[in-house]
Amino acid sequence: MTHRGPFVDHHLGHEHDHIEGQTTVNMRPIAAREPSTRGPPPLSPRDQFGCTTQYTELTANTRRGARGLLVPPTVAIGNVHEDVLLPESVAEIVPLDLKLVEAVFDRGFTTKATLATMAGLNTRVFIAGSPQNADSRRTRRRLASHRVGCEGRIAHLKREYGAGRSRLKGGVGAKIWAGWSALAYNLDTVAWMPKAGP
Repeated sequence: MTHRGPFVDHHLGHEHDHIEGQTTVNMRPIAAREPSTRGPPPLSPRDQFGCTTQYTELTANTRRGARGLLVPPTVAIGNVHEDVLLPESVAEIVPLDLKLVEAVFDRGFTTKATLATMAGLNTRVFIAGSPQNADSRRTRRRLASHRVGCEGRIAHLKREYGAGRSRLKGGVGAKIWAGWSALAYNLDTVAWMPKAGP
């Protein structure tokens, strides 16, 4: 997988203060073996290879080093646009019944489609590099910095959890592989979390 799809992050809190029960979203896709950009495009779906995987992470805040839990990843065969996978990723979040504060996306997401998909979650949407972000300058800088930090988390997923390339065949195999990568990441994250007192 070559990361190119949406990666979503959810954060609890406002600015840098943790507020229990609130969440933020940050999205960025990861692509598994992107189709070649050289030569003519494939003539039919059977000519396509690789897949695009979208991971969604829920984190407590946007502080440096913030790490959260991944919801089940979304997978599609071929070089699929981020906006196509976004509704399915959002559908994984809705049943969790979380109060989302912020949703952070990379510039690969189109403003109109993203706002339409996220409308039902009643959350602030930030798209890195978009001139339509209406937040304060301080908030825009904070969210942009967090979005940049997500690239390191994607590299970590690829290097340490095998999300860089599916070892199983076909779309079903890619979905299974992505699910196991997300599960391994979540298990490490839970083990790392401080234990509640008696």
